[in-house]
Amino acid sequence: MIRIKHFLLSENTKNFLSNSFYVGISNIIALISPLVAIPHVVKTVGLTNYGLSAIALSISMMTVLIINFGFDISGVNRIAKDKNKTNTIEIIISITYAKTFLFVVVLTSIVTGLIVIPPLKEYSALLMYSLIIPFSALFNLNWVLQGMEKFKYLSIFNIIGKTIFLIGVLITITNKEDYVLINAWIGTGTIITGILSIYLILRMLPKRVKIRPTKTLIIRELKDSYEYFLSNISIYSSMYLYTFIVGALTTNAMAGVFAIIEKIYNLIKAPFSIYQSIMHPRLSILLEQSYTKAKKAIVGTYFFVIILIISMVLSIMLFQQQVVGYFVNDYILLTRKAMLLSLFGIVFVAINCPIYLIALAKDMKKEIMRVFIKIPIIGLISCVLLVHFFGIFGAIYSLIFTEALYALLLFNELKKLK
Repeated sequence: MIRIKHFLLSENTKNFLSNSFYVGISNIIALISPLVAIPHVVKTVGLTNYGLSAIALSISMMTVLIINFGFDISGVNRIAKDKNKTNTIEIIISITYAKTFLFVVVLTSIVTGLIVIPPLKEYSALLMYSLIIPFSALFNLNWVLQGMEKFKYLSIFNIIGKTIFLIGVLITITNKEDYVLINAWIGTGTIITGILSIYLILRMLPKRVKIRPTKTLIIRELKDSYEYFLSNISIYSSMYLYTFIVGALTTNAMAGVFAIIEKIYNLIKAPFSIYQSIMHPRLSILLEQSYTKAKKAIVGTYFFVIILIISMVLSIMLFQQQVVGYFVNDYILLTRKAMLLSLFGIVFVAINCPIYLIALAKDMKKEIMRVFIKIPIIGLISCVLLVHFFGIFGAIYSLIFTEALYALLLFNELKKLK
């Protein structure tokens, strides 16, 4: 009993549970937001137009990965290890300059594509509204609040962003042509909450630092984070590009179905991302002290995540008909089967999560890059081949295969780390 009491009251456990409370509330709102918005959007604009919006969103999120360039990982590490926060403002300004340079590159490429590639002109309105998402990446300072372990404020801003998105969609999406506005509201919410974040951070860190956006500074930041950029591309490209592949090789309606399955799958995966966000800065500090302390922190907290995931998966399985029926009126049986099949991928995600977290906190960017650089190519090739033969189910097979590959390679890295 004494050991159990000590376990429950340990500093790492209390810190994790306290931060989980705030982040949990934020993610409940994040859960409610698509549950309310997607049925309204699908019924108003139709599954085909929703599929087009989902494809544009997948392209936009890939550009966000380019703009973030791994700064959301390297920045967290640097701020977490800046104990007195004397260099935090300098880190923020320096990274923002680099992100602005990358946004200009992305914007130039997209505008050039619209001019040079005639078929894209048909969807120019959708793509231009979707550009608000990569633009919003310049204002997204969640990585700063995460590094400072200010999860209370991070959660409040996320709630505000989701609320703005939900209200905007419900008010402005009133006919089929309004599907071009869906992605715009995602970016708008991020911009508004980003401005609030800037105000808060400047109040907590009033020291002003003058840094000029020189070529040397930008190159230095890119060199410091390029390994994480390549790793992030490998982690997210499969999910973002899978929707595009499904739409290209099947129909826009099937892309819409896969986008809905992706939303459900990501909702189930959300506790893993939350866990990594909360524990990343703490483990960065603990690993500088000893690997044993970091390992104990994970053992004492990951149990809660597994219990939550099991509860969520069981709930999805028990109420599968109601869950699918809430999102779509067509392709209900197909959507239900694909959704249940995707749940197998969660098993491998559960294995990946703590291993990847240790590698991040240890700043093993070269090792992570070596592992993850192989996976996107394999994943995308397998997706194209499997979708060609099995349709939308092929994308699910490829997703599970990719998650299993992550688990295998990361486990090998863990053995080397020990």
